[in-house]
Amino acid sequence: MAAMVASGCTHEEVAAACRVSRATVTRAAKRPGFRELVTELHTAAANLAAGEFLEGAKEAGKVLRNLMNDGTPDAVRVSAAKAVADYALRFHTVTDLSAEIAALREQIEEQGQRPATPTASEVRALAPPALPEPEAQRDPGEPPPAVPDDDALFE
Repeated sequence: MAAMVASGCTHEEVAAACRVSRATVTRAAKRPGFRELVTELHTAAANLAAGEFLEGAKEAGKVLRNLMNDGTPDAVRVSAAKAVADYALRFHTVTDLSAEIAALREQIEEQGQRPATPTASEVRALAPPALPEPEAQRDPGEPPPAVPDDDALFE
């Protein structure tokens, strides 16, 4: 049940799959051990996804760094440099926030309180903006896309 809840299934879907009543799933979901297991499963899934993302990010970083080399048109070099700076800043921000959250959880636990598990909407609200989709191939004669001004990177 916990794995299904952690993967985003509703209590109704869990109940149907497990052949129990919705009330049984709801009661189980209220138990601290169940909530902790769901949190652990969320964390494990997020860590796995982050590892995959970081592997892809290494390759993307190499591509962007290569685009910054001499011989590449200036507009492409500037776009690549801004993208590298933007992604590095976002990664640094997320890393800092993760460390701060861990420290706050530790403080709360030391005071004998149980930290609240954030809801999915609270997590989404704290997440950095989504990265833009990669550009589709352009015709060689088509002008490059507009580059945002420097101030937009630090809003």
